[in-house]
Amino acid sequence: MENTQQQHVHVAGRLARRWPTVVALVSVAVIFWDGGVDWRSFAVIMVALPGAYLVFGTLRGELRSLRAFGIQLAGLALWSAPALAAFALGDPWAVYIVAGAWFAHAAWDFAHHRARAVVPRAYAEWCMVVDALVAVGLVWSA
Repeated sequence: MENTQQQHVHVAGRLARRWPTVVALVSVAVIFWDGGVDWRSFAVIMVALPGAYLVFGTLRGELRSLRAFGIQLAGLALWSAPALAAFALGDPWAVYIVAGAWFAHAAWDFAHHRARAVVPRAYAEWCMVVDALVAVGLVWSA
């Protein structure tokens, strides 16, 4: 009996540490709940996402080096380009371009999570899960 209780405490502790993932799952469920998904909104958000990294990195003092700041600015360009391409090409390809960019941004978040750099790990974890699920949701709804 005691072993079962220890297992439950262990599982509960692991889940508590994954709270950003739980919040991300709920966030994406709410976003896609009504099925009224438009790739244009997600393309605009894709351009705004790097702003969070610039703000976090600046507040945390991690963008003092020219290299670190340059990487984040490159990220801004990297995430803006697919969004602009999607608007230029329009349907039917735009949704796949935007979804691909969101999935690529999940990899960007993973790199920040593993490096423990620029943004808090909880934010990187949350964003990584949201980005991957948004990519899947966009393709699913296409």
